[in-house]
Amino acid sequence: MHTLTPYAFDRLASAVDGRLMVCGGAEGPEAVLFAASTDDVATTIDFARRNGLRVLARRAGQIDGDLRGTVVIRTSLLRDIHLDSAGRVVRVGAGATWGAVGSTLEPFGMLALGSSGPDCGLVGPVLRGGFGWLGRRHGMSGSTLVAAELVTGDGRVRRIDEDTDPELFWALRGGVDAVGVVTALEYEARRHEPVHAGELSFPLDRAPEVLRAWLEWTDGLDDGTTSRLSLGAAVRIELSAEDRAVVTALRALGPVIDTVAPSLVSPWPVKTRDRGATMMLDAVDVDTVLQARVPLELQHLGGALGRPDPRLSLQRLPGRFRLRTRGRADRDGEVRTLVDALASLERPIVRDADTLARLDRVRSAADPARVMVP
Repeated sequence: MHTLTPYAFDRLASAVDGRLMVCGGAEGPEAVLFAASTDDVATTIDFARRNGLRVLARRAGQIDGDLRGTVVIRTSLLRDIHLDSAGRVVRVGAGATWGAVGSTLEPFGMLALGSSGPDCGLVGPVLRGGFGWLGRRHGMSGSTLVAAELVTGDGRVRRIDEDTDPELFWALRGGVDAVGVVTALEYEARRHEPVHAGELSFPLDRAPEVLRAWLEWTDGLDDGTTSRLSLGAAVRIELSAEDRAVVTALRALGPVIDTVAPSLVSPWPVKTRDRGATMMLDAVDVDTVLQARVPLELQHLGGALGRPDPRLSLQRLPGRFRLRTRGRADRDGEVRTLVDALASLERPIVRDADTLARLDRVRSAADPARVMVP
């Protein structure tokens, strides 16, 4: 890999409309581009290919690892949202958040499957198999994807759907995020009646009672109810339910905060959390969870999330619950202790050999020089 001169980056800076920051730190990226357009992304990927650099795409957030020889492309400025209300399709820039998408669709009585919080981006949940607050009813975020605009690692700007490139479209929905930089996604906008959504909060000293009641409540729920329980400074249950009656059992516990009300937008509040370990669990060991010394969250899975969808490269999520912690197991001994204690209940996401080989073929076709960093 040859060394780039500052002049080479000057040429890139003059060729893009976005802001280019030249870094060249000890283990940091050589440069960071805040892209203002799809053309900016294409120009930068072409520049990287010609100069022996690699490319890493992220909307926002901290990036770990050795990024020497890498140009980071930030898509946070690509925030345009366009709704075709007649065709029920919403086109969303890669930098937009699900809160902004929800606010655009709500006046029309529509929604799009998204992530689990309004401050979350939309590319990650599609490319990595995420789901939103109606996931148990409608499935993972990629299930209603109509098309994707991206610049592949070979430098081409492409609009991908089931007809133009079914293999790449399949891979983008849950299987691979290292074929290029997604600049926009198009989703089916669905009509949906308001659900009963919001938060029930309890003092932390009631955690044993509330956790056990919540686990019992989730057993046998229909697919129209999604919820998650957080243990931190308090016990918080965030939920959406199509049937108001199913909330009654939790309200009977006497929450100190109750914001559940009819809504079309996500009930989960805007916050940024330091996510760490993630585990799919068949069941929850209550004593182990209550003894944990780290903030954690349990999300109820199942329903459409557990039924295979052959259109997606990640067809389903295993397990009945997803546990997420603050702090990583390789850096926090308390997290490591919790992960080890729950290991026998874990149902990891495993792709079979045929799926992995198929994903590798897609990546080789879209990024033959392996410009993109996974």
